[in-house]
Amino acid sequence: MILSALYDRYLRKAAAGDVPEFGFNRERVSAALLLRPGRPPRLLDLREGVKTAPRAMPVPHPGGSRTSGVRAYFLWDKTAYLLGADATAKSDLVARQHAESRRLHQELLAGCDDDGARAVLAFFDMWRPSNVADLGESWPGMSGANLVFQVDGDHGRYIHERPLLRQRWLAHLGAREGAAEAFCLVSGETGPVEKVHLPLKGVDGAQTSGAALVSFNSGAWCSYGRGTDDQSLNAPVSQAVAFGYATALNDLLRRDSGQRLRIADTTIVLWAERPDTSESLMASLFAPPVGRMTADEEPGKADDPSSARRVMRVLERLRDGCPSRDLMQGLDPSVRYFILALAAPGRSRLAVRLWEVCRLGDLLENVGRHYEDLRIEKQWPHDPDFPPLWLLVRECAVGREARNDPPSLGAALTRAALLGGSYPDALPALVVGRIRADHEINTLRAAMLKAWLRRNRRTEVDVSLNEDEPNTAYRLGRLFAALERAQQLALPNVNTGIRERCYGAASAAPRAMFPQLLRMAQHHLAKAEHSGWLDKVIGRVVDDLNTEFPSHLTLEDQGRFALGYYHQRNAFWKKKPEAQVP
Repeated sequence: MILSALYDRYLRKAAAGDVPEFGFNRERVSAALLLRPGRPPRLLDLREGVKTAPRAMPVPHPGGSRTSGVRAYFLWDKTAYLLGADATAKSDLVARQHAESRRLHQELLAGCDDDGARAVLAFFDMWRPSNVADLGESWPGMSGANLVFQVDGDHGRYIHERPLLRQRWLAHLGAREGAAEAFCLVSGETGPVEKVHLPLKGVDGAQTSGAALVSFNSGAWCSYGRGTDDQSLNAPVSQAVAFGYATALNDLLRRDSGQRLRIADTTIVLWAERPDTSESLMASLFAPPVGRMTADEEPGKADDPSSARRVMRVLERLRDGCPSRDLMQGLDPSVRYFILALAAPGRSRLAVRLWEVCRLGDLLENVGRHYEDLRIEKQWPHDPDFPPLWLLVRECAVGREARNDPPSLGAALTRAALLGGSYPDALPALVVGRIRADHEINTLRAAMLKAWLRRNRRTEVDVSLNEDEPNTAYRLGRLFAALERAQQLALPNVNTGIRERCYGAASAAPRAMFPQLLRMAQHHLAKAEHSGWLDKVIGRVVDDLNTEFPSHLTLEDQGRFALGYYHQRNAFWKKKPEAQVP
Protein backbone atom coordinates (compact mmCIF):
# COMPACT_ATOMS: atom_id res chain seq x y z
CA MET A 1 0.00 0.00 0.00
CA ILE A 2 2.82 2.44 0.83
CA LEU A 3 4.71 1.81 -2.40
CA SER A 4 1.51 1.89 -4.45
CA ALA A 5 0.45 5.27 -3.02
CA LEU A 6 3.93 6.72 -3.62
CA TYR A 7 4.02 5.39 -7.18
CA ASP A 8 0.62 6.95 -7.92
CA ARG A 9 1.99 10.26 -6.70
CA TYR A 10 5.04 9.83 -8.92
CA LEU A 11 2.87 9.28 -12.00
CA ARG A 12 0.89 12.43 -11.19
CA LYS A 13 3.98 14.56 -10.58
CA ALA A 14 5.82 13.15 -13.60
CA ALA A 15 2.88 14.03 -15.87
CA ALA A 16 3.17 17.62 -14.62
CA GLY A 17 6.95 17.63 -15.15
CA ASP A 18 7.69 18.13 -11.46
CA VAL A 19 9.89 15.04 -10.95
CA PRO A 20 12.46 13.25 -13.13
CA GLU A 21 11.33 10.53 -15.51
CA PHE A 22 12.41 6.89 -15.28
CA GLY A 23 16.18 6.52 -15.61
CA PHE A 24 16.92 9.92 -14.10
CA ASN A 25 17.28 11.22 -10.58
CA ARG A 26 17.59 14.63 -8.97
CA GLU A 27 21.14 15.11 -7.74
CA ARG A 28 23.07 18.06 -6.35
CA VAL A 29 25.54 19.39 -8.94
CA SER A 30 28.19 22.01 -8.17
CA ALA A 31 29.66 22.80 -11.57
CA ALA A 32 29.53 22.19 -15.32
CA LEU A 33 32.61 21.02 -17.19
CA LEU A 34 32.62 23.40 -20.15
CA LEU A 35 33.98 21.56 -23.23
CA ARG A 36 35.65 23.96 -25.69
CA PRO A 37 36.86 22.50 -29.01
CA GLY A 38 40.58 23.13 -29.45
CA ARG A 39 40.95 24.59 -25.95
CA PRO A 40 41.21 23.14 -22.44
CA PRO A 41 37.92 22.62 -20.60
CA ARG A 42 36.92 24.98 -17.80
CA LEU A 43 34.66 24.75 -14.76
CA LEU A 44 31.43 26.76 -14.71
CA ASP A 45 30.21 27.23 -11.12
CA LEU A 46 26.52 26.29 -10.80
CA ARG A 47 26.16 26.75 -7.07
CA GLU A 48 23.44 29.14 -5.98
CA GLY A 49 22.09 30.98 -2.96
CA VAL A 50 23.78 32.91 -0.19
CA LYS A 51 25.51 29.77 1.08
CA THR A 52 26.45 28.67 -2.47
CA ALA A 53 24.64 25.35 -2.27
CA PRO A 54 24.87 22.87 -5.18
CA ARG A 55 22.07 23.03 -7.70
CA ALA A 56 19.56 20.16 -7.80
CA MET A 57 18.94 18.86 -11.32
CA PRO A 58 17.72 15.62 -12.97
CA VAL A 59 20.61 13.54 -14.28
CA PRO A 60 20.88 9.98 -15.68
CA HIS A 61 20.84 7.42 -12.89
CA PRO A 62 20.79 3.61 -13.14
CA GLY A 63 19.08 3.13 -9.77
CA GLY A 64 20.43 1.75 -6.56
CA SER A 65 23.25 3.35 -4.60
CA ARG A 66 27.03 3.48 -4.88
CA THR A 67 28.22 2.76 -1.36
CA SER A 68 31.23 0.63 -2.31
CA GLY A 69 33.12 -0.55 -5.35
CA VAL A 70 33.64 1.33 -8.60
CA ARG A 71 30.53 2.34 -10.53
CA ALA A 72 30.49 5.21 -13.02
CA TYR A 73 27.50 7.40 -13.92
CA PHE A 74 26.63 8.57 -17.40
CA LEU A 75 27.33 12.21 -18.41
CA TRP A 76 27.74 13.35 -14.78
CA ASP A 77 29.67 12.20 -11.75
CA LYS A 78 32.14 13.19 -9.08
CA THR A 79 35.48 14.73 -10.03
CA ALA A 80 37.27 11.45 -9.28
CA TYR A 81 35.34 9.72 -12.09
CA LEU A 82 35.20 12.48 -14.70
CA LEU A 83 38.57 14.14 -14.07
CA GLY A 84 40.56 11.47 -12.25
CA ALA A 85 41.22 13.95 -9.45
CA ASP A 86 40.06 14.06 -5.84
CA ALA A 87 42.20 15.47 -3.06
CA THR A 88 40.52 13.33 -0.39
CA ALA A 89 40.67 9.89 -2.08
CA LYS A 90 43.46 7.38 -2.64
CA SER A 91 45.23 7.80 -5.95
CA ASP A 92 44.92 4.15 -7.04
CA LEU A 93 41.16 4.17 -6.40
CA VAL A 94 40.73 7.47 -8.26
CA ALA A 95 42.63 6.02 -11.24
CA ARG A 96 40.29 3.01 -11.39
CA GLN A 97 37.23 5.25 -11.09
CA HIS A 98 38.39 7.49 -13.94
CA ALA A 99 39.18 4.48 -16.13
CA GLU A 100 35.69 3.04 -15.50
CA SER A 101 34.06 6.36 -16.41
CA ARG A 102 36.06 6.54 -19.65
CA ARG A 103 35.07 2.97 -20.53
CA LEU A 104 31.37 3.59 -19.88
CA HIS A 105 31.22 6.74 -22.00
CA GLN A 106 33.17 5.23 -24.85
CA GLU A 107 30.80 2.24 -24.85
CA LEU A 108 27.56 4.24 -24.74
CA LEU A 109 28.58 7.11 -27.02
CA ALA A 110 30.31 5.09 -29.75
CA GLY A 111 28.84 5.95 -33.17
CA CYS A 112 26.43 8.56 -31.75
CA ASP A 113 25.72 11.34 -34.26
CA ASP A 114 25.63 14.22 -31.79
CA ASP A 115 28.02 17.13 -31.21
CA GLY A 116 27.77 16.70 -27.45
CA ALA A 117 28.63 12.99 -27.65
CA ARG A 118 31.65 13.72 -29.86
CA ALA A 119 32.79 16.45 -27.45
CA VAL A 120 32.63 14.06 -24.48
CA LEU A 121 34.53 11.34 -26.37
CA ALA A 122 37.19 13.87 -27.39
CA PHE A 123 37.48 15.01 -23.79
CA PHE A 124 38.16 11.48 -22.50
CA ASP A 125 40.69 10.90 -25.31
CA MET A 126 42.63 14.09 -24.61
CA TRP A 127 42.17 14.63 -20.87
CA ARG A 128 44.99 13.98 -18.38
CA PRO A 129 44.30 14.20 -14.61
CA SER A 130 47.49 16.22 -14.16
CA ASN A 131 45.84 19.10 -16.04
CA VAL A 132 43.32 19.94 -13.28
CA ALA A 133 45.19 23.16 -12.47
CA ASP A 134 44.17 24.46 -15.93
CA LEU A 135 40.46 24.25 -15.07
CA GLY A 136 40.43 27.70 -13.49
CA GLU A 137 40.50 29.31 -10.09
CA SER A 138 37.32 27.53 -8.94
CA TRP A 139 38.90 24.06 -9.10
CA PRO A 140 40.23 23.79 -5.50
CA GLY A 141 36.72 24.24 -4.10
CA MET A 142 35.23 21.68 -6.51
CA SER A 143 37.35 18.64 -5.61
CA GLY A 144 34.99 15.75 -4.86
CA ALA A 145 31.87 17.60 -6.11
CA ASN A 146 29.40 16.45 -8.77
CA LEU A 147 29.93 17.75 -12.32
CA VAL A 148 27.94 17.70 -15.57
CA PHE A 149 29.05 18.34 -19.15
CA GLN A 150 28.21 21.38 -21.25
CA VAL A 151 29.32 22.35 -24.75
CA ASP A 152 30.70 25.88 -25.05
CA GLY A 153 28.04 28.13 -26.57
CA ASP A 154 25.16 25.80 -25.68
CA HIS A 155 23.85 28.13 -22.97
CA GLY A 156 21.13 26.88 -20.62
CA ARG A 157 21.37 23.23 -21.72
CA TYR A 158 23.66 20.43 -20.60
CA ILE A 159 24.81 17.48 -22.64
CA HIS A 160 22.79 14.92 -20.65
CA GLU A 161 19.62 16.85 -21.60
CA ARG A 162 20.05 16.31 -25.37
CA PRO A 163 17.22 14.12 -26.75
CA LEU A 164 19.46 11.69 -28.65
CA LEU A 165 21.65 11.07 -25.60
CA ARG A 166 18.60 10.58 -23.38
CA GLN A 167 17.40 7.92 -25.81
CA ARG A 168 20.82 6.27 -25.71
CA TRP A 169 20.67 6.15 -21.94
CA LEU A 170 17.16 4.69 -21.77
CA ALA A 171 18.08 2.06 -24.36
CA HIS A 172 21.09 1.13 -22.25
CA LEU A 173 18.88 0.68 -19.18
CA GLY A 174 16.51 -1.58 -21.09
CA ALA A 175 19.39 -3.73 -22.35
CA ARG A 176 20.99 -4.34 -18.96
CA GLU A 177 21.78 -7.98 -18.36
CA GLY A 178 21.12 -9.98 -15.26
CA ALA A 179 17.81 -8.37 -14.27
CA ALA A 180 15.60 -10.99 -12.62
CA GLU A 181 12.09 -11.56 -13.98
CA ALA A 182 9.33 -11.67 -11.35
CA PHE A 183 5.78 -10.64 -10.49
CA CYS A 184 5.74 -7.00 -9.36
CA LEU A 185 3.97 -6.61 -6.01
CA VAL A 186 2.75 -3.11 -6.93
CA SER A 187 1.80 -3.17 -10.61
CA GLY A 188 0.84 -6.86 -10.81
CA GLU A 189 2.85 -7.28 -14.02
CA THR A 190 5.65 -9.74 -14.72
CA GLY A 191 8.94 -8.27 -15.87
CA PRO A 192 12.44 -7.16 -14.78
CA VAL A 193 12.55 -6.26 -11.10
CA GLU A 194 14.99 -3.93 -9.35
CA LYS A 195 17.62 -5.56 -7.18
CA VAL A 196 18.89 -2.36 -5.52
CA HIS A 197 16.42 0.49 -5.09
CA LEU A 198 17.29 4.18 -5.19
CA PRO A 199 18.52 5.50 -1.81
CA LEU A 200 16.09 7.67 0.14
CA LYS A 201 17.58 10.92 1.40
CA GLY A 202 16.19 13.36 3.93
CA VAL A 203 15.20 11.04 6.81
CA ASP A 204 16.70 12.28 10.04
CA GLY A 205 19.36 9.93 11.41
CA ALA A 206 19.99 8.13 8.10
CA GLN A 207 23.38 8.13 6.47
CA THR A 208 24.03 11.03 4.09
CA SER A 209 24.22 8.75 1.05
CA GLY A 210 20.64 7.63 1.70
CA ALA A 211 18.87 4.67 3.25
CA ALA A 212 16.71 1.82 1.95
CA LEU A 213 13.02 1.22 2.56
CA VAL A 214 13.01 -2.18 0.80
CA SER A 215 16.13 -4.25 1.46
CA PHE A 216 17.18 -7.57 2.98
CA ASN A 217 20.61 -8.56 4.26
CA SER A 218 19.98 -11.56 6.50
CA GLY A 219 18.68 -15.03 5.83
CA ALA A 220 16.13 -14.62 8.63
CA TRP A 221 14.17 -12.18 6.44
CA CYS A 222 14.50 -14.05 3.16
CA SER A 223 12.18 -16.70 1.76
CA TYR A 224 11.10 -18.44 -1.45
CA GLY A 225 14.64 -19.59 -2.11
CA ARG A 226 16.17 -16.13 -1.93
CA GLY A 227 19.50 -15.53 -0.25
CA THR A 228 21.22 -12.61 1.42
CA ASP A 229 22.87 -11.53 -1.86
CA ASP A 230 19.49 -11.00 -3.51
CA GLN A 231 19.01 -7.74 -1.56
CA SER A 232 15.51 -6.53 -2.58
CA LEU A 233 14.35 -9.51 -4.63
CA ASN A 234 12.50 -11.03 -1.68
CA ALA A 235 9.95 -8.23 -2.22
CA PRO A 236 9.99 -8.00 -6.04
CA VAL A 237 9.22 -4.54 -7.42
CA SER A 238 9.60 -3.68 -11.09
CA GLN A 239 12.35 -1.31 -12.15
CA ALA A 240 9.88 1.40 -13.16
CA VAL A 241 7.89 1.19 -9.91
CA ALA A 242 11.04 1.06 -7.75
CA PHE A 243 12.31 4.17 -9.45
CA GLY A 244 8.92 5.89 -9.23
CA TYR A 245 8.19 5.35 -5.54
CA ALA A 246 11.74 6.33 -4.53
CA THR A 247 11.63 9.48 -6.67
CA ALA A 248 8.25 10.48 -5.22
CA LEU A 249 9.43 9.92 -1.65
CA ASN A 250 12.70 11.78 -2.21
CA ASP A 251 10.68 14.68 -3.58
CA LEU A 252 8.53 14.71 -0.42
CA LEU A 253 11.62 14.48 1.79
CA ARG A 254 13.18 17.63 0.36
CA ARG A 255 13.63 20.30 3.03
CA ASP A 256 11.69 22.83 0.95
CA SER A 257 8.89 20.47 -0.10
CA GLY A 258 6.43 21.94 2.41
CA GLN A 259 5.11 18.43 3.12
CA ARG A 260 7.86 17.18 5.40
CA LEU A 261 8.31 17.68 9.12
CA ARG A 262 10.66 16.30 11.71
CA ILE A 263 9.53 15.39 15.22
CA ALA A 264 12.32 14.06 17.45
CA ASP A 265 13.83 11.03 15.66
CA THR A 266 10.87 10.69 13.27
CA THR A 267 10.51 12.23 9.82
CA ILE A 268 6.93 12.58 8.57
CA VAL A 269 5.60 13.28 5.07
CA LEU A 270 1.98 13.98 4.12
CA TRP A 271 0.42 14.09 0.67
CA ALA A 272 -2.99 13.97 -0.99
CA GLU A 273 -4.19 11.41 -3.49
CA ARG A 274 -4.83 14.21 -6.00
CA PRO A 275 -3.79 17.88 -6.31
CA ASP A 276 -5.31 19.86 -3.45
CA THR A 277 -4.84 23.39 -2.12
CA SER A 278 -4.23 22.05 1.37
CA GLU A 279 -1.00 20.16 0.53
CA SER A 280 1.22 23.22 1.02
CA LEU A 281 -0.42 23.87 4.39
CA MET A 282 -0.56 20.48 6.09
CA ALA A 283 2.99 20.25 7.46
CA SER A 284 2.69 23.79 8.85
CA LEU A 285 -0.31 22.75 10.96
CA PHE A 286 1.99 20.58 13.08
CA ALA A 287 4.98 22.96 13.05
CA PRO A 288 3.32 26.40 13.27
CA PRO A 289 5.27 29.58 14.02
CA VAL A 290 6.61 29.76 17.57
CA GLY A 291 6.63 33.07 19.45
CA ARG A 292 4.49 36.14 19.27
CA MET A 293 3.02 35.44 15.83
CA THR A 294 -0.74 36.04 15.57
CA ALA A 295 -3.23 35.83 12.75
CA ASP A 296 -3.05 39.61 12.24
CA GLU A 297 0.72 39.79 11.71
CA GLU A 298 2.84 39.50 8.59
CA PRO A 299 0.68 41.62 6.28
CA GLY A 300 1.15 41.13 2.59
CA LYS A 301 1.42 37.34 2.73
CA ALA A 302 -2.25 36.52 2.62
CA ASP A 303 -1.90 34.93 -0.82
CA ASP A 304 0.75 32.47 0.35
CA PRO A 305 -1.07 29.32 1.57
CA SER A 306 1.85 28.34 3.78
CA SER A 307 2.51 31.79 5.29
CA ALA A 308 2.53 32.25 9.05
CA ARG A 309 -0.50 34.51 8.87
CA ARG A 310 -2.57 31.94 6.97
CA VAL A 311 -1.45 29.08 9.22
CA MET A 312 -2.39 30.91 12.40
CA ARG A 313 -5.79 31.89 11.03
CA VAL A 314 -6.57 28.30 9.98
CA LEU A 315 -5.42 26.92 13.33
CA GLU A 316 -7.58 29.36 15.28
CA ARG A 317 -10.64 28.41 13.26
CA LEU A 318 -9.89 24.71 13.58
CA ARG A 319 -9.50 24.97 17.35
CA ASP A 320 -12.80 26.83 17.57
CA GLY A 321 -14.60 24.02 15.74
CA CYS A 322 -15.01 25.60 12.30
CA PRO A 323 -16.13 23.00 9.69
CA SER A 324 -13.21 21.94 7.50
CA ARG A 325 -15.00 22.84 4.26
CA ASP A 326 -15.14 26.50 5.37
CA LEU A 327 -11.43 26.87 6.14
CA MET A 328 -10.05 27.57 2.67
CA GLN A 329 -11.45 28.23 -0.77
CA GLY A 330 -11.32 25.14 -2.95
CA LEU A 331 -10.64 22.73 -0.10
CA ASP A 332 -12.25 19.29 -0.57
CA PRO A 333 -12.83 17.50 2.77
CA SER A 334 -13.39 14.18 0.98
CA VAL A 335 -9.88 13.94 -0.53
CA ARG A 336 -7.78 11.13 0.93
CA TYR A 337 -4.51 11.94 2.68
CA PHE A 338 -1.52 9.66 3.21
CA ILE A 339 0.67 10.01 6.31
CA LEU A 340 4.03 8.21 6.42
CA ALA A 341 6.41 8.45 9.39
CA LEU A 342 9.95 7.09 8.96
CA ALA A 343 12.92 6.62 11.26
CA ALA A 344 16.44 5.34 10.71
CA PRO A 345 17.49 3.41 13.82
CA GLY A 346 20.10 1.54 11.80
CA ARG A 347 21.13 4.50 9.59
CA SER A 348 21.25 2.42 6.40
CA ARG A 349 17.70 1.03 6.57
CA LEU A 350 14.44 2.80 7.34
CA ALA A 351 11.73 1.79 9.79
CA VAL A 352 8.08 2.72 9.24
CA ARG A 353 6.79 4.29 12.45
CA LEU A 354 3.37 5.28 11.12
CA TRP A 355 1.30 4.69 8.00
CA GLU A 356 -2.26 5.95 7.83
CA VAL A 357 -4.81 6.90 5.18
CA CYS A 358 -7.67 9.22 6.14
CA ARG A 359 -10.02 11.86 4.75
CA LEU A 360 -8.85 15.45 4.81
CA GLY A 361 -11.98 16.56 6.66
CA ASP A 362 -11.37 14.04 9.45
CA LEU A 363 -7.70 14.99 9.56
CA LEU A 364 -8.44 18.68 10.04
CA GLU A 365 -11.06 18.01 12.69
CA ASN A 366 -8.57 15.89 14.61
CA VAL A 367 -5.98 18.67 14.39
CA GLY A 368 -8.51 21.14 15.79
CA ARG A 369 -9.37 18.78 18.63
CA HIS A 370 -5.68 18.30 19.40
CA TYR A 371 -5.08 22.02 19.82
CA GLU A 372 -8.30 22.42 21.82
CA ASP A 373 -7.10 19.71 24.20
CA LEU A 374 -3.78 21.56 24.57
CA ARG A 375 -5.35 24.96 25.16
CA ILE A 376 -4.36 26.35 28.56
CA GLU A 377 -3.73 29.70 30.18
CA LYS A 378 -0.23 30.84 29.24
CA GLN A 379 2.49 31.51 31.76
CA TRP A 380 4.16 34.14 29.55
CA PRO A 381 2.65 36.20 26.70
CA HIS A 382 5.18 34.83 24.19
CA ASP A 383 4.33 31.17 24.87
CA PRO A 384 2.91 29.61 21.67
CA ASP A 385 -0.84 29.36 21.23
CA PHE A 386 -0.33 26.32 18.99
CA PRO A 387 2.79 24.46 20.15
CA PRO A 388 4.43 22.36 17.40
CA LEU A 389 4.77 18.66 18.08
CA TRP A 390 8.56 18.78 18.05
CA LEU A 391 8.50 21.38 20.84
CA LEU A 392 6.26 19.15 22.97
CA VAL A 393 8.70 16.28 22.57
CA ARG A 394 11.61 18.57 23.44
CA GLU A 395 9.94 19.44 26.76
CA CYS A 396 10.15 15.75 27.68
CA ALA A 397 13.89 15.53 26.93
CA VAL A 398 16.64 15.79 29.52
CA GLY A 399 18.10 19.28 29.34
CA ARG A 400 15.71 20.04 26.45
CA GLU A 401 18.38 18.73 24.09
CA ALA A 402 17.45 17.13 20.77
CA ARG A 403 19.79 14.19 21.34
CA ASN A 404 17.77 13.28 24.44
CA ASP A 405 14.35 13.29 22.77
CA PRO A 406 12.42 10.21 23.96
CA PRO A 407 12.44 7.63 21.13
CA SER A 408 9.14 6.96 19.36
CA LEU A 409 7.34 9.74 21.29
CA GLY A 410 7.16 11.91 18.17
CA ALA A 411 5.39 9.22 16.15
CA ALA A 412 2.99 8.46 19.03
CA LEU A 413 2.06 12.14 19.46
CA THR A 414 1.62 12.49 15.71
CA ARG A 415 -0.72 9.51 15.63
CA ALA A 416 -2.84 11.03 18.41
CA ALA A 417 -2.94 14.47 16.78
CA LEU A 418 -3.70 13.19 13.26
CA LEU A 419 -6.07 10.36 14.00
CA GLY A 420 -7.77 11.57 17.17
CA GLY A 421 -6.71 8.57 19.25
CA SER A 422 -5.32 8.46 22.77
CA TYR A 423 -2.09 10.19 23.68
CA PRO A 424 0.76 7.80 24.57
CA ASP A 425 0.42 6.25 28.03
CA ALA A 426 4.03 7.19 28.75
CA LEU A 427 3.33 10.92 28.34
CA PRO A 428 2.33 11.78 31.95
CA ALA A 429 5.28 9.84 33.37
CA LEU A 430 7.67 11.72 31.08
CA VAL A 431 6.19 15.13 31.87
CA VAL A 432 5.88 14.57 35.63
CA GLY A 433 9.41 13.20 35.68
CA ARG A 434 10.80 16.33 33.99
CA ILE A 435 8.82 18.61 36.32
CA ARG A 436 10.29 16.89 39.37
CA ALA A 437 13.82 16.79 37.94
CA ASP A 438 13.87 20.38 36.64
CA HIS A 439 11.69 21.88 39.42
CA GLU A 440 9.77 23.63 36.67
CA ILE A 441 6.27 23.44 35.25
CA ASN A 442 5.65 25.68 32.26
CA THR A 443 2.90 26.23 29.72
CA LEU A 444 3.84 23.32 27.46
CA ARG A 445 4.18 20.77 30.24
CA ALA A 446 0.88 21.83 31.80
CA ALA A 447 -0.78 21.71 28.36
CA MET A 448 0.38 18.13 27.77
CA LEU A 449 -0.94 16.99 31.15
CA LYS A 450 -4.27 18.68 30.48
CA ALA A 451 -4.56 17.11 27.02
CA TRP A 452 -3.74 13.63 28.36
CA LEU A 453 -6.35 13.90 31.12
CA ARG A 454 -9.02 15.19 28.75
CA ARG A 455 -8.50 12.57 26.08
CA ASN A 456 -7.20 9.49 27.88
CA ARG A 457 -9.21 9.83 31.10
CA ARG A 458 -12.28 11.58 29.66
CA THR A 459 -11.90 14.24 32.35
CA GLU A 460 -12.82 17.86 31.79
CA VAL A 461 -9.93 20.12 32.79
CA ASP A 462 -10.26 23.91 32.84
CA VAL A 463 -8.05 26.25 30.86
CA SER A 464 -7.37 28.41 33.91
CA LEU A 465 -7.91 28.28 37.68
CA ASN A 466 -11.13 26.61 38.87
CA GLU A 467 -11.64 27.33 42.56
CA ASP A 468 -14.62 24.96 42.64
CA GLU A 469 -12.72 21.93 41.34
CA PRO A 470 -13.40 19.14 43.90
CA ASN A 471 -10.48 16.88 42.99
CA THR A 472 -8.19 16.45 46.00
CA ALA A 473 -4.94 16.28 44.01
CA TYR A 474 -5.82 19.47 42.11
CA ARG A 475 -6.53 21.30 45.39
CA LEU A 476 -3.30 20.03 46.90
CA GLY A 477 -1.46 21.54 43.95
CA ARG A 478 -3.24 24.86 44.58
CA LEU A 479 -2.28 24.65 48.24
CA PHE A 480 1.38 24.03 47.40
CA ALA A 481 1.40 27.11 45.13
CA ALA A 482 -0.08 29.21 47.99
CA LEU A 483 2.53 27.93 50.45
CA GLU A 484 5.29 28.73 47.96
CA ARG A 485 3.89 32.24 47.52
CA ALA A 486 3.94 32.74 51.30
CA GLN A 487 7.62 31.85 51.38
CA GLN A 488 8.35 34.24 48.50
CA LEU A 489 6.65 37.12 50.33
CA ALA A 490 8.54 36.42 53.54
CA LEU A 491 11.92 35.58 51.96
CA PRO A 492 12.04 37.33 48.54
CA ASN A 493 15.73 36.60 47.97
CA VAL A 494 15.78 32.92 48.92
CA ASN A 495 17.83 30.84 46.48
CA THR A 496 16.28 27.43 47.06
CA GLY A 497 12.60 27.46 47.97
CA ILE A 498 10.06 24.80 48.83
CA ARG A 499 9.45 24.10 45.14
CA GLU A 500 13.05 22.99 44.64
CA ARG A 501 13.20 21.16 47.97
CA CYS A 502 9.74 19.71 48.45
CA TYR A 503 7.72 19.62 45.20
CA GLY A 504 8.56 16.01 44.32
CA ALA A 505 7.80 14.65 47.79
CA ALA A 506 4.66 16.78 48.25
CA SER A 507 3.19 15.69 44.90
CA ALA A 508 3.89 12.00 45.56
CA ALA A 509 3.33 11.66 49.35
CA PRO A 510 1.22 14.61 50.60
CA ARG A 511 0.63 13.22 54.12
CA ALA A 512 4.37 13.20 54.83
CA MET A 513 5.01 16.77 53.61
CA PHE A 514 2.01 19.07 53.91
CA PRO A 515 1.72 19.20 57.74
CA GLN A 516 5.33 20.40 57.90
CA LEU A 517 4.78 22.87 55.05
CA LEU A 518 1.66 24.31 56.72
CA ARG A 519 3.52 24.86 60.00
CA MET A 520 6.32 26.55 58.11
CA ALA A 521 3.80 28.73 56.24
CA GLN A 522 2.53 30.23 59.52
CA HIS A 523 6.01 31.62 60.20
CA HIS A 524 6.22 32.95 56.65
CA LEU A 525 2.82 34.65 56.88
CA ALA A 526 3.71 36.21 60.20
CA LYS A 527 6.91 37.65 58.76
CA ALA A 528 5.47 38.87 55.44
CA GLU A 529 3.73 42.24 55.19
CA HIS A 530 0.21 42.55 53.77
CA SER A 531 -0.25 38.78 53.65
CA GLY A 532 -3.73 38.55 55.11
CA TRP A 533 -5.25 37.86 51.70
CA LEU A 534 -2.91 34.90 51.23
CA ASP A 535 -3.76 33.49 54.66
CA LYS A 536 -7.41 33.52 53.60
CA VAL A 537 -6.57 31.69 50.34
CA ILE A 538 -4.67 28.98 52.22
CA GLY A 539 -7.45 28.59 54.77
CA ARG A 540 -10.10 28.35 52.06
CA VAL A 541 -8.19 25.66 50.14
CA VAL A 542 -7.54 23.64 53.32
CA ASP A 543 -11.21 23.87 54.33
CA ASP A 544 -12.30 22.75 50.84
CA LEU A 545 -10.11 19.64 51.11
CA ASN A 546 -12.45 18.39 53.84
CA THR A 547 -10.33 15.26 54.31
CA GLU A 548 -6.98 14.19 55.66
CA PHE A 549 -4.02 14.35 53.37
CA PRO A 550 -3.70 11.18 51.25
CA SER A 551 -0.65 9.02 51.90
CA HIS A 552 0.29 8.95 48.22
CA LEU A 553 -0.90 10.13 44.81
CA THR A 554 -1.08 8.04 41.65
CA LEU A 555 0.68 9.20 38.49
CA GLU A 556 -2.64 10.53 37.17
CA ASP A 557 -3.23 12.51 40.35
CA GLN A 558 0.33 13.84 40.25
CA GLY A 559 -0.63 15.32 36.88
CA ARG A 560 -3.70 16.94 38.48
CA PHE A 561 -1.47 18.22 41.29
CA ALA A 562 0.80 19.86 38.72
CA LEU A 563 -2.17 21.50 36.98
CA GLY A 564 -3.57 22.82 40.27
CA TYR A 565 -0.15 24.25 41.13
CA TYR A 566 0.24 25.80 37.66
CA HIS A 567 -3.23 27.37 37.63
CA GLN A 568 -2.98 28.78 41.16
CA ARG A 569 0.52 30.18 40.58
CA ASN A 570 -0.64 31.90 37.40
CA ALA A 571 -3.62 33.35 39.23
CA PHE A 572 -1.33 34.92 41.85
CA TRP A 573 0.75 36.71 39.25
CA LYS A 574 -2.00 37.52 36.79
CA LYS A 575 -4.08 39.78 39.02
CA LYS A 576 -2.86 40.77 42.47
CA PRO A 577 -4.98 42.28 45.25
CA GLU A 578 -4.14 45.89 46.02
CA ALA A 579 -2.58 44.95 49.36
CA GLN A 580 -0.31 42.27 47.86
CA VAL A 581 3.36 43.17 47.73
CA PRO A 582 4.80 42.75 44.19
